[in-house]
Amino acid sequence: MTRMQFLKNNTDMKQVKRLSPKAILSLLLSSLIAFLLLLSVFNVSKKFFDIRGNIKKLESEKVELEVKRDNLNEINALLNTPEGVEQALRDKYNVVKPGEGIIIVTGIDSTENNLMNSSRVSRWWNDILHGLGIRKN
Repeated sequence: MTRMQFLKNNTDMKQVKRLSPKAILSLLLSSLIAFLLLLSVFNVSKKFFDIRGNIKKLESEKVELEVKRDNLNEINALLNTPEGVEQALRDKYNVVKPGEGIIIVTGIDSTENNLMNSSRVSRWWNDILHGLGIRKN
């Protein structure tokens, strides 16, 4: 191979490897646009899946609210009857008919009952353990 051929081949290689500033700029700009488009696709897909999850949650909440509405409608229907009004008055305000009385029953808690029946020493230990937070009444 002659020197001329070598130089010719070498200059051709330099020309192939070397890109013009316009080409570099257009390559960078197109890469930036592609990146931004890809980023927006990811954001839109994330929003889509978030909205889809919210729809499922709202549908289950809708079912719960419909059940609650039905229960309230039943209570409202009961309160529209004379028996329902009487029952509500008796429960809420302790209203009685003439000739009736109210009996209030109070019970002793089982732990209090056990303490009453136990000796002074065991009550003392129970008070100590309760004070330390080890045993609750």
